[in-house]
Amino acid sequence: MKILRFEKENGFAKLKVENELDLWQLQQMVNKNDLVKAKTIRQLFVQRETRKEKSERKLLLLSIKVEKVDYDRMKNELRIKGKIVEAPDKVQHGDYHTIEIKPGSVVGITKRWTDEELERLKRSQVKMEVLKDEKILEEFFMHLNKNDQLVTYGLEQVKTAANYGAVKVLLISDEKIREKEFEEVVKIIENKSGEVKLVSKGNLSQKFKSTYQIGAILRYPID
Repeated sequence: MKILRFEKENGFAKLKVENELDLWQLQQMVNKNDLVKAKTIRQLFVQRETRKEKSERKLLLLSIKVEKVDYDRMKNELRIKGKIVEAPDKVQHGDYHTIEIKPGSVVGITKRWTDEELERLKRSQVKMEVLKDEKILEEFFMHLNKNDQLVTYGLEQVKTAANYGAVKVLLISDEKIREKEFEEVVKIIENKSGEVKLVSKGNLSQKFKSTYQIGAILRYPID
């Protein structure tokens, strides 16, 4: 996630979503009654005598007051629904609209930021990213084959290592990142300065995802 602008005095943040992990981060930060502003496709209507008729679909800059946030796994997008509070003249304020946020989207958020949310925003700059270089997976499997106790896998085992502060790099499948128990482990590791890598695509990635789902490279062995 790239911070394009942050205005502390009015709680406005302009962010660029760069990958699917950023979508997960954003989902943790956007809450009911926050204001979200982004470019979005909207069906327009024209008044024909006594009735409204559909006109064109147009790309518009809209701001909504958030009521619901959902993640669409099939489309890999965050769907933020709420009532329109800011829009061009042709759009009725108060109507419902769903803004779809995807990798590459730029979104503005105005809210009362909690300390935890601000810290998450800062951490998202450096600690969490989608795995692009499989060398880290190669390191995971190397330690696994050597049986040198510098890797662990499985939710409970990784959570134990995380609580000890022993996790250097967490590897987690993109299918699991949104499940509550996995989110808890991510938060522990973030708080103890570990890195989090989302495993998505690649030959070794498929091997990791089909067998382990979650694993960690450790700073030191633990009992």
